[in-house]
Amino acid sequence: SGKPIQYVVAGEVCAGEGDAKVKLASAVETFNTDLLTMQFSAGSECFKCPVTAEEAAKKAGAVVKYRAAGVDFDSKEKAMQALEAAKKAAGEVKLAAFVGDKEFSCCVEAGQVAKETGKEVTYVVGDQKTCCEITGKLNFAQAKAKAIVSAAAELALATSAQATKGA
Repeated sequence: SGKPIQYVVAGEVCAGEGDAKVKLASAVETFNTDLLTMQFSAGSECFKCPVTAEEAAKKAGAVVKYRAAGVDFDSKEKAMQALEAAKKAAGEVKLAAFVGDKEFSCCVEAGQVAKETGKEVTYVVGDQKTCCEITGKLNFAQAKAKAIVSAAAELALATSAQATKGA
């Protein structure tokens, strides 16, 4: 149409692609925090308050389940185990910054060394590499989200497999 591209994140129009990536990384981090918090589901709805979930469940003729890292569990104990596994998995995701062959755990320090040496910083998360700090932070947030959900899903599948063997 000849009109400029508009980037929208969480319903908010951003100034440009860079601003959109910053906001998206922040939104994913907020999502990650929510994933690592016990929630309660009743039917197709999710609640942060167990009392509200119980009321909704009664209205819908449903049972309240415990939601951890986006996965529903029948017991609070299993959901707590999933949250612990998810927190551990998220903690194992790392953002590394490289200047040449030297690795830095601090992006600020890497930036200072890059400025001094005239080399660029490469941000690495798993097998993803980028020279853009913003993209590196977005990759980091997304990798944590994947690790969080995967850890909870693995526990749910293991629990389901054990229940099937016992039946």
